[in-house]
Amino acid sequence: MEYIEYQDPKAFLSATQFVLEENEALHGLMFGISLRLVENPFHDGTQPYLATIASRRKLELIALMTPPYKLQIASLNNKSTQAIDLLASELHKGDWHVPTVIAVEEIAKHFESEWNRLTGGQSEYGMRQRIYELRVVEHHDYPSGSFRQATMDDLNCAAMWENSFHVECFGSSIAEELSEVARSMIENGYLYFWEDPLPVSMAGFTRPTKRGVSISYVYTPPKFRKKGYASAVVASLSKLALENGKEFCTLYTDLSNLISNNIYQRIGYGAVADVMDVNFTNTEF
Repeated sequence: MEYIEYQDPKAFLSATQFVLEENEALHGLMFGISLRLVENPFHDGTQPYLATIASRRKLELIALMTPPYKLQIASLNNKSTQAIDLLASELHKGDWHVPTVIAVEEIAKHFESEWNRLTGGQSEYGMRQRIYELRVVEHHDYPSGSFRQATMDDLNCAAMWENSFHVECFGSSIAEELSEVARSMIENGYLYFWEDPLPVSMAGFTRPTKRGVSISYVYTPPKFRKKGYASAVVASLSKLALENGKEFCTLYTDLSNLISNNIYQRIGYGAVADVMDVNFTNTEF
């Protein structure tokens, strides 16, 4: 097997784009971040880890990590444990710190076993998520209120809600960083509200490509929940993306949140795959 580690995001994307685009709904997170790294290789402040493993000139595995964030693994042959072992070995030899791996369950668990063997570390299972794709918005009844694009007047509200979203999803607060995320999303025209008559729910576009876009930062404050607002803002945002020429929208959901999973399916989102996080602790690094 041939292992290649890339210093240049453009070279990495050139080697992987045709595969990532072939199943963009599944690999959209990796594809979107790769496109962002081409524009700014140090977008997250560190040198990214970019690698491929091929067998007989055919890609078996693609890996991407922007420290301090998760290692993403796209296995193109789920039976190829040899490629996962090689990836773990090269990461270990390169002294890369892997805080978390995200992949489909079989791949994540095999990497977990090999990484713990190499590092002498321990691990625990984190969030399990489902990737969804939508190509047609299903008709449904909307609640009272209206859909609108966020403006800079909404910055404080958006930053506060994005932080609350992050706390609910990941258990931590990074308010200062998310304030800049909110500002960037508003400036790029990516953030939207449902208001009734004040903002009651929020959602935004992220990682746009030529064919698709992902929807994230879906958040409704507790006092406004169970009124259909989240469904309305996500349906409206999805419809807007399709009307503006996108072929599909994708989103990730926490599998433990039955309400949000049901909401998205009623809008027209269909399951693509399930992925899981494995968090590593007490390694030698």
